[in-house]
Amino acid sequence: TENNAIYKTRAPSQQQQADTTERDNLVERIHAIRKQNRAQELAAQWRPDLPKPALAHTWTEQQRTTITRIVENVEREHELDFNDNNPRPAPATKPVTPRTIEKPDDTQLIDETDIAKVKQRYTELTEEQHAFVKHCAMRANQRGHSISLQQKPSARRYDIANAVITWSKINDHEMSQYAINTVNPRDTESEQIGLRTSSQATERHAIARHVLNGKPVEITNNQCIKLGETQ
Repeated sequence: TENNAIYKTRAPSQQQQADTTERDNLVERIHAIRKQNRAQELAAQWRPDLPKPALAHTWTEQQRTTITRIVENVEREHELDFNDNNPRPAPATKPVTPRTIEKPDDTQLIDETDIAKVKQRYTELTEEQHAFVKHCAMRANQRGHSISLQQKPSARRYDIANAVITWSKINDHEMSQYAINTVNPRDTESEQIGLRTSSQATERHAIARHVLNGKPVEITNNQCIKLGETQ
């Protein structure tokens, strides 16, 4: 007589069931965002190394945490609500008068020598770091404020490019999001990467170098603080 116990399938653990439920819920939220015509915003924050929702079964715990943060950012930015598997827009609020955003100052230009320096720094990056730089450029273009040096070789874009290249060397999602905009992209349009001033780019560049030197930082209230330094 065969031992039927050999053929029994081990029941998933409570943790496995919880992980599956969380993953399925996350996929549903992604579908909800797409139904609200916000797929482009989701794609803009989706890192190249993250498997697509169709491969959700392959997500690691760390990837799932990163994707959850991305989904929350899009939901918060566009006031989308997801309750009881019934995605719907948040209740209507009073219309907000759009703010006037000052056009970036690209009047000060750089020469070919400086452009060559940036190109050289870029060629020395890894494939993953190249992907991060391209992701930043894509985010800027999608918001209508290009950071292309080839398009406009300005000193401001030069500072942004150098900062982004340095940030690409930091393998931390939260820090990378701070490099692109703020922790919460809704807070201030002036913090979007394509609108960043030279001084703002230089400030973030200094923070990136601080991190690469192994020194601690803390991101809170959309501010990145270099710990151990007088503010």
